[in-house]
Amino acid sequence: LGAFGNEDVPFERLVEVLDPARSQAHHPLFQVALFFQNMAQSVLELPGLSIAGFDAGVEIAKFDLQLTVSPLEEDGVGVGMPMSLTYATDLFDESTVVSFAERLVRVLEAMVAEPDSVVGDVELLGEDERSQVLVAVNDT
Repeated sequence: LGAFGNEDVPFERLVEVLDPARSQAHHPLFQVALFFQNMAQSVLELPGLSIAGFDAGVEIAKFDLQLTVSPLEEDGVGVGMPMSLTYATDLFDESTVVSFAERLVRVLEAMVAEPDSVVGDVELLGEDERSQVLVAVNDT
């Protein structure tokens, strides 16, 4: 809770004070990010003119791996939470990111099925992964 007292510190100031090792290859503080996009799209209305954001449809990875969650509402009621993964293609291939997404879905489904369960007890690997990785490779 003490961190909330410093929530207005500009990011640039944080980087300056922490002085992490700099590299053009990655973000100075973290490489994985979670964004919860729960703010409505802004629209500016002027007499005879309406201005709104335009989605160019081009996803650029700002981090090595980024998960964006955008809750949907209809008439003030939640109806879903679409998620998207953006990733650095020089670090991950599509199949790896797909497996990350499948594991996340597995955890979320388990938590919905048994809300009182412990997240750490959820089995992350599917049957095919378990037999391939744990049994075949570690058959000792």
